[in-house]
Amino acid sequence: MRTTTTRHLLLSLLLTLSALLQAQNGAVDQSFGFKEIVNNYEARCVRSFSNGNVLICGDQYDAVSGSFRSNISMYDRYGQLLSSYTNGLAAMAYVCDTLPNGQGIAIATNIDTPGQLIFMTTDSLFVDYHPSTSTISGIDVYSMKALTDGALLVCGRATVSGTSTMFVSRYHPHITGGRLTGIVNDPTLEEYTYSFGTDAQARALDVQSDGRIIIAGHEIAPQAQGIVMRIWPDGTIDGTFNSNNGPITQTGGGIYENYALSVDPQDNIYASGHAGGDCMTACYSPDGGLRYTRQNYGNNQAFYTSAARGGYLFVGGLDPVYNVTINSLTGAALVRTTSATPFDADTTFHPFSNVPIPSTSASNSIFGSCFQADGRLLVCGKFNSHAFVARLGSAATGLTEVGEPLACDLYPNPATGTLHIRTAERLSAITIYTLAGQHVLDADGAAQQIDISMLADGPYLVGLSTAEGRSSHRLVSKATNR
Repeated sequence: MRTTTTRHLLLSLLLTLSALLQAQNGAVDQSFGFKEIVNNYEARCVRSFSNGNVLICGDQYDAVSGSFRSNISMYDRYGQLLSSYTNGLAAMAYVCDTLPNGQGIAIATNIDTPGQLIFMTTDSLFVDYHPSTSTISGIDVYSMKALTDGALLVCGRATVSGTSTMFVSRYHPHITGGRLTGIVNDPTLEEYTYSFGTDAQARALDVQSDGRIIIAGHEIAPQAQGIVMRIWPDGTIDGTFNSNNGPITQTGGGIYENYALSVDPQDNIYASGHAGGDCMTACYSPDGGLRYTRQNYGNNQAFYTSAARGGYLFVGGLDPVYNVTINSLTGAALVRTTSATPFDADTTFHPFSNVPIPSTSASNSIFGSCFQADGRLLVCGKFNSHAFVARLGSAATGLTEVGEPLACDLYPNPATGTLHIRTAERLSAITIYTLAGQHVLDADGAAQQIDISMLADGPYLVGLSTAEGRSSHRLVSKATNR
């Protein structure tokens, strides 16, 4: 009996060590899982609540009408769906964020009614909004940041007299009794537009520590060039930014487009996108001085999202060529770099190494990313023609790990019909789920043995919850007489 117990303890230690080694190379955090959302077409944005809950937005494709429907969903910190709402109008949701009152909010662009924005919350309510000025005939929102006072800072593209211009605005959601009842434009920053050429777009924004706003975008004509600028809270351009005392224009190598922007805690600026047929990232000092730029991450593709923290920059997008040497999620690229010249990618970073990828998977991309408070990184996008959201452990991101794995003994492992659980900690709940994050079984925390005879053969994760948090452990189910 003692020999058997020792063997089980050694196996548990080996599995824990294996999980930690995988995490160091970027494995998906299985306490949340890799969520493939088969009812949704793609997830465009992901954000984290202060309690660890996760908010995503995107769109569904309605085969009957042949149009898209905007969707907003919220998950708890362990990947269980809490709420989901799909708007019946033909619309696409690109941005979402969390409000100080604990609600999530998303903005969708109405496809059938140019100039109409649809504000959606996680309690299945929405209001529509039209621009406050008649000079704007069309409007698209590409980036949003919820401020500490509950205001929404947004940027995108506005059509003014038939010309696409950059625009930025600040909206105040009215919430009565927990219900979203209206949207009011802030008169101090009311759909402020900026003309650059004949087709300009503000694709991303972030805020520096002093409240000044950084905007990244591009113009298509007459010259395809990237644009990075800093504005004051009232929308006026900050003339002290960079050596040219105004917006930075990025040229060279053909088409130059910015799609993503991050400001790190030191106010350094990272603009990412597409340049001359390659993925591109440029780093600027807090006042706009160019520190370095990097291209040739891939071929004919782009970075759509970025997140900077702790000396690391994570950029994600669509890049089937570079993807071959970086990770196993075919067609999607998630790259980790250090914020130092020459800004090369870390080739030891394999973020999806523990996710089973179907051999037929295609059309994959990463559209959104954000950090949680404990250093874990959320990413979302499109996988196998469906939406997905996943979380990378803090060991994978290279940032501070919180908590220690729970010491326990699961036996036998592989298990046939009954799983025994031995730990010194008091458990509040036991959950079993697949490696893809699908929940399959719950058990009372006081249980010392669980009937798993109904589980199909294969690998699973056992989530053990205590008052301090949750720990995940690998289990293999194997039948003997099925």
